[in-house]
Amino acid sequence: MKVTIIWKLKEFLEREGITAYRLQTDLKEKVGTQTIYVWVRNPPKRPDLGILAAILGQLSEYTGRRVGLEEVLEVSYE
Repeated sequence: MKVTIIWKLKEFLEREGITAYRLQTDLKEKVGTQTIYVWVRNPPKRPDLGILAAILGQLSEYTGRRVGLEEVLEVSYE
C-alpha cells in the first residue's frame, strides 16, 4: 500500500480568502520571513511542528473556529 501526504495549505488559504502575505505578516514573530511563501508554493518534506502549530493557530483566529490538521494535510492510501 502506498501512502501519500498531500499538502493543502494553498487551497485552504484560497478557499478562505487569506493571502500568504497576511499569514506571513501576522506570524513574523514566530515564523521565518519566507517560510509561509515557500510552504504555499512547495510542500515541505519535513514540516516543523512548531511552525505548523503556529499556522493552525493563526488560521483558527482568522476563521473564528478551530482549524484542524486535516484541513491543511490529507493522507491518501493507494
